[in-house]
Formats: sequence, structure tokens, C-alpha cells
Amino acid sequence: MTEVSGRSRGAEAPLWAPGLTLGAVAAAAMQGPSLFPKDPKLQRIGTIAAAVVGVGVGTGVEAIARGLDDHIPGDHLAAQLAVGGTGTAIAAGLAIATRGRVTGGRAGLQTGGILLAAGGAAGVASTLVSRADDQIPGHGAFAQGATSALAGAAMLGISMRNANLARSGSVLLPDLPELAADGSTFGRLAIDRGRGLRGPLTSGLEGSPVVWAKQSGQGQRFLSEMPHAEDINKVMGTTTAKEPARAYVSLDHADPALGEREKMLQRVDMLFEDLETQGVFGRYRTLEDGTVEVLEAPRQHLMVPATTSSGFLNPVAMSSFEFMHGGDTAIMAVQSGVTKAAGEMHHMARATATHHEILTRLEARLAQLPEGVEHPQTYVYGESFGAWTSQNVLLGTGDGNMSALARKMGHWNGEVSWTDGRTLTPEIGRERFRELGIDRAMYVGTPKFAMLRPGLSEMGAELTSGEHPPVRTVKNLIQAKELTEADADAMRVTFLQHDADPVGLFHPKLLWEQAEFLGPKASRGDNVSPHQRWFPIVTGIQTALDQQMAQYFRQGVLEAKGHDYRSEVTYVMRRAFGASDVSDTQVTRIREWNRQLEEIHKLHQEQAAAEAIAAGTPVPAG
Repeated sequence: MTEVSGRSRGAEAPLWAPGLTLGAVAAAAMQGPSLFPKDPKLQRIGTIAAAVVGVGVGTGVEAIARGLDDHIPGDHLAAQLAVGGTGTAIAAGLAIATRGRVTGGRAGLQTGGILLAAGGAAGVASTLVSRADDQIPGHGAFAQGATSALAGAAMLGISMRNANLARSGSVLLPDLPELAADGSTFGRLAIDRGRGLRGPLTSGLEGSPVVWAKQSGQGQRFLSEMPHAEDINKVMGTTTAKEPARAYVSLDHADPALGEREKMLQRVDMLFEDLETQGVFGRYRTLEDGTVEVLEAPRQHLMVPATTSSGFLNPVAMSSFEFMHGGDTAIMAVQSGVTKAAGEMHHMARATATHHEILTRLEARLAQLPEGVEHPQTYVYGESFGAWTSQNVLLGTGDGNMSALARKMGHWNGEVSWTDGRTLTPEIGRERFRELGIDRAMYVGTPKFAMLRPGLSEMGAELTSGEHPPVRTVKNLIQAKELTEADADAMRVTFLQHDADPVGLFHPKLLWEQAEFLGPKASRGDNVSPHQRWFPIVTGIQTALDQQMAQYFRQGVLEAKGHDYRSEVTYVMRRAFGASDVSDTQVTRIREWNRQLEEIHKLHQEQAAAEAIAAGTPVPAG
């Protein structure tokens, strides 16, 4: 009987055997702690994805080792060790050479080395198992399966060493108990879309081009759920509140026969015609001697929010603005899109251009106010996708960021008028504010791809540091409450950004580049688990899934976690928009009013869904 050599015995192992082992390890690593708790369905999806990638890598490395087998002295084990050793040398060498986190092309090379090393290790294990096959009862597949199961179980045990963190992700900041300080219902909180219970100064008034029936669900919600003067007086303890003005134009208002740029301009035309109908810019009469008599002063606080990708505007932020300024306000917006950000990337240029056009048009209109009339303050607000598109207007869309990619992907056929190719500097930043007439800006939950915050940070200490910097980043409710009136006087651009917001941390580079937020424990954010580790491929998948869960909020419960900023936004806005005369007690009451409003909205949704099901019609969204 011919003796079988070690080389042949190793080669007899199935090609997929190392992949099975590495796939088990990757699947187990997916069970470890990440930024946000995931539901079972998403966890299964992530586990399967990680396992598939692990199988692919392990099988590929095995194929490479078999191709090298004839050229390396020794048996198949030597080839596997050579591949794994090469990968280890690449990864370790780059880590040592760069003394820490590796980025760019080097990160990809290091990750390739890590995967080669992991695949090589899995191959060595498979080769050793195949050699021991004669000693294990049953077919070789039994031995391979047992090895993979042991590898996965060992990795799972490491990942689950802290069961609570592995199950629930970050140590999330809770809301403050003061939220329930006043349990009474503030004013009239009836929500009855389409029955005239909106504010008296909202889109769709007589003479306005905006039609209620054409408003999207997000537009109708924005115009329906707002405080009236009586609510503002009751919550703030005042007697002089005005009725707030709100204007919103949905995508369907534009003529579908027009081109993209023409449709955008038509929507903005409608918005400003609507604002004129509401008297936002005041009402005047020219006297015989040529002087102008002010019949009604213009609104003194104007907000231009950039909507999220679905056209949503955070109700807590919008009403907080109105409460703080006594209803002497106007909020104006045009819908950006209809679905989640991933489905609206090709419309980013349209959303950015729309925001730019509104700001440009508003500055031109305010320049026409009669001499002697007090000039209103203009505030910019952006959240999530809206923060990204609004920041594009201030920063431009240089070729090095995802905004430019989105523009190139898009169907925009108009001039990209906001891009001038200039490098961002402090003076150009101020100039952009002057050009657009912006007094203050606040950005909440900015996605990782937006480049304004990194750009401002790179511009120097005069903007982002010092005792009272004009550019401020607030990470949580504790920091928000520590802001002072002196801070508020200096603040011009404010970022509210959780340290464990997956939307603000996810980037495809996490698949191959070490995560900056997973650095040394001492440097991590308060809500980033000290037990989370970066694994090639796995961390990228985990964070991508975390993004999905972080965007779902519990209505009626204002939480401070993930991508939910409803709990802090009122506190931060008080300082970011210079409303320092608003007390902590008033902020608490504003937050409670909004919480109760969300509870009523939830009841409204449930009632509308029940009626739709009973009638056999589609359940309304939003």
C-alpha cells in the first residue's frame, strides 16, 4: 500500500475547509458589542453577511496556498504558514511603521494582511485537522465541522464575556428625570390634518399657490403639529406671544414637465409667494410724502431648515424655536426627498441647490425691506441628511468628499452655483455666512460623509477652541446644560453630535480601516463600549446595521442615544440661537409639551392606520 505524504494529506482537505473555520469566527465576532442594540432580524443578517465574507476569504487564502504549494519546500502546512506569515508581516509592519492607526491605502494593505493572516491560520488549522483525520472517527467533514465549531465557540465566548454589553451595545445616556416635571397638558394639542386646525399662518392660505392636497405626509405633519400663541403663552408664562408662521412646499407642487432646475426654482417661487401671503416680511403703506408706514413688522426670527431625505423636520426642534422666540418666527422649507438617505443620494445635488436657493432668495428679499425696519435674524438648521446638504452650501462640494460623488451620481441638470473651488479658510467661512445672510447655524446628527466639521477643525484654534469659540460641538445633555450666556454670544456654528451615533461614525472605510472611535479606552466617547474591538469587515457591517436601528425613535419618549437628539435639541438650541433669556424651567416645559405632542401624534397614527385597514386602503406613512 502506497504511503500518503503529508503534502498529499494536506491537499486532500476540502478547499472550503479554512473558509468554514474563518466564517465561524467572523459570525461569532458579529455577536460582540457595537454602537447600538440591533433587533434579532438585523443581527441575523449581519451574522450571515460576516460568515459569508469569512468563508470567501478563507477559501481564497486556501486557493492561494495550494497554488504556492509546489514552490515552497515542505508540505501543505508550510505553504499555509508562509501565506499567514506574509499577512502577519504586512499588518504588523504597517502598524509599527505608522505608530498607531493606519489610514488610506496603507489601511487597505494592512487589512489585506490581517485577512491573509486570518485565512492562513484557518488553513493551518484545517491542515492539522486533515492530518489527524485518521485518528477521528467518521468522515473528514466531521473533523472540519468540529474544528469550525470549536473556533466559533471560542470566539463567541470572547465576544460575549460581557453579556449585557454584547446584547445592548453602548452604555447609552438616559434622559433626565426632569422631563416629567410638569404632567399637565399644555394648551390645545389637537391634531386633525386637513380640517383647518392648523395654525392661522401656515401654507395653503387663500391666495397661496401651495395646495394642502399636494403636501406630502411630512409636509402635512410639519404644518399640523405646531404651537399656537396660546400654547406659547401658557408654556413660557408670557402674554404677548404671536402666532408662528410656517411654510412648506412638497415635491409634487412642481410641474413634472419641467427640468430639474426649473422644478426646483418653481418650488422656491411658491415658497416665497406663500411667505408673502402670510405677511412674514411685514406689511407697509407708502404715504403721500413718500415715507413708508409700517402696518405690520416683519418676523424677527427666520429659520431655514434643510429637511431630511424624506422631507421630515424634527417637531421638537421646530417648536422649540417658536417657543423661545415668542412666536415672532417664520420657518420655511422645501421637501428634499421621499425616502431614507440611501435612496436619496442621487438627489443630494437637488437638495443642496434648493437650500442654497432659499438662502440666496431670502437674503435678497430682506435687502428690500424699507429703511429703518429692523432686520430679522436668519438661522439655519440641519439634521441628519439635512445637516449634510446644508453644510454643502457653506463648504462647497470639493472632489474629495462624498457630496461630490453624490452630485456626479445625480440627475441634476442645473448650474452648481454654490461651488467655487476655494479652500476653506476662516475668512472664506465668514464670507459664506455674509453672502447668504446667515446669523447662526445649528447642525444635529451630521453624517460622517459631511466635511464641514472636519474642515472647520483643521482651520485652526481661533474657530474651534478657546474659552468661547464660535464653532462648538456638543456631545450630550450634560454638556448642553453647561453652556453659558457668554458661550451663546460667541457661538455661530453649533454641532450636536453624540459620540456613539452610528450615522455620524459609519463610513465604508470601516470595512478595511481601523475605526477612530475604537481607539484606546481612555480616548473613547462615554457611550462607546470599552469591550468593542475593530475587526476587518465585521466592524463595518456592524456599524452599517447600527445605523438602521439608531434612526427609529420611541414616540413620546425623548431619549438621548444613537441618532435621537430630541432630548437635548432644546437645550442646545437655546444657546446656539442666542435665546439666553429662556430659563431651564421654560426649557423643561417646552420639552414636556413636545413629548405630549408626540404621544398625540402616535395616537393619531394608530387611528389613521385602523381606519385605513378597515376601509381596505393603504396605511398612511408618517
